[in-house]
Amino acid sequence: MSLPPSTATTASSLCNLANDILTSPHYTRELIHRHFTTTNTTTTRRRRIDYSPIHSQRQDSFSTAPSSSSDNDDDEDYPERNASIRMNPKSISRDILPGNLTYKIDLRTEERRLVHVDRAHGHFWMLKELRDTNDKPILANDSLIPAESAQLIPPLRDLTRLTGQTVHFPDCLIRDADAAKSCTLVTISYKDYGFKLLPSWIDPFTAAFLQKPSNASLLQVAVTEGGMFRNLLKPLVLRGMKGNTPTEQHDSFLTYFGDTEDWRDRLRMHNTMTGYVILVDGFGRVRWM
Repeated sequence: MSLPPSTATTASSLCNLANDILTSPHYTRELIHRHFTTTNTTTTRRRRIDYSPIHSQRQDSFSTAPSSSSDNDDDEDYPERNASIRMNPKSISRDILPGNLTYKIDLRTEERRLVHVDRAHGHFWMLKELRDTNDKPILANDSLIPAESAQLIPPLRDLTRLTGQTVHFPDCLIRDADAAKSCTLVTISYKDYGFKLLPSWIDPFTAAFLQKPSNASLLQVAVTEGGMFRNLLKPLVLRGMKGNTPTEQHDSFLTYFGDTEDWRDRLRMHNTMTGYVILVDGFGRVRWM
């Protein structure tokens, strides 16, 4: 869900949903095998994950895309997107197609044509959207996404912990022990504004689960897009992150430098000004956003 919550009740509800996962019945062996393909390379619990690039569809493939008034009108047309995410009907993001394209209507001819979202709504459309949606381009799920229909968090390679270790999504979120009763709160930010909103969610979750032994965990992900940052300023940005993050949190703080447009599209995180919170179960599936 995009940040911040309107009341403390929303963060409290998130903790209740996390507790539902932690206290859920154990899955049967048949149900686990129905969800995952296993391999005996190293252990029978390792999953075979597809890390092939997520290619944006070409513009001409959208020329006949239908318009719809539903919250998730792209789910059937673009199956790579997570179908359980609820878009705010007031948001600009709701109508964005893969490739950051959207339809623009010519006021004179009433012709619809596909253009980049910046061209259709202006360079500052993200700020306008946050104002129009009260900082919520995505609406929170009312309850846990059923385990049977929950989708894996999209693959993303080469995230780096502040300790220096390289990890991948969803591998680092999948538990080999007690997966059915484990969960991780994943927070994602792209800009400083969104990062500053995250404590509204992190603090209640930490108080509920992380100050005592439990199968709950927290991962904070800071994404820096753009070649200039990746090539020139990465050491400086990393030094600042390490200095501003308590040492005991370095292992749970992940950084990513590079383009994530296709990955963001799968999770409908089109607006990079805000922050996002995802509850992932021990099998790496998105159970709430």
